Amino acid sequence: MPPSSRPARFWVLRAGLVVAALVCVFTLVLLGLTRQRPDWWCALDAADPRTAETARAVENGVQTVLSRVRGRDPADPSRSEPWSVSLKAADANAWLNARLPKWVENQTRRGGWPEQIREVQVEFRDGHVLIGARVRSGDGDRVLAAVLRPRIDPDGSLWIPATRLALGRLSVPASWVFNADVGLASLQVPAELRELTEARGLFGALAGIEAVSRTASLRLADGRRVRVRAINAHDGLLDLTFTTETR
Repeated sequence: MPPSSRPARFWVLRAGLVVAALVCVFTLVLLGLTRQRPDWWCALDAADPRTAETARAVENGVQTVLSRVRGRDPADPSRSEPWSVSLKAADANAWLNARLPKWVENQTRRGGWPEQIREVQVEFRDGHVLIGARVRSGDGDRVLAAVLRPRIDPDGSLWIPATRLALGRLSVPASWVFNADVGLASLQVPAELRELTEARGLFGALAGIEAVSRTASLRLADGRRVRVRAINAHDGLLDLTFTTETR
């Protein structure tokens, strides 16, 4: 090799080693982020009696509020005037972990609550609902999360399109995942979860291609129907506005 080319080759090799080192560091950082929990995630023990007590209080309170007789709307006697309630994220999390698995088991005939899901949590911020699940994977538990912007359309349908998806603290725009060929596999969603009919419907809702509910309403035992009219998430609270319809 001519003497004049040796310094150039030396700097090329050196630059290559630096780039390789940076790639390794960057990869390790990304892997570390995927193993961490989101900054809004709070430790919760579903077996704690206080969690169970809070969950029961939330469930009883919701049933009482929904069944209450409301004043009629002067413009439309078939429904009530709008009424609102607020739900704290901490109360929602207690119910999601202490009561939801049992409710799912009672409502389904195909194995009930997926055993891969260990914990579910939500947080309410700036018009968004942050929701995550601690999921068992091959090399440990990971938190899969999404940032949702819920809305009620003029036709009464409920939509929950995701603006971002995350694996641990590694967050990406939702469009990157739903538009990619690898899709949800890139977030390490276990195959047995992706193949569930309910999961496919949920992924469609997160992608914004289908509504969670076309009516966003609940039928009460006495025949009345409670319909969601508005949703607002802020400061750890979820404000919900309803009307109660006679038929």
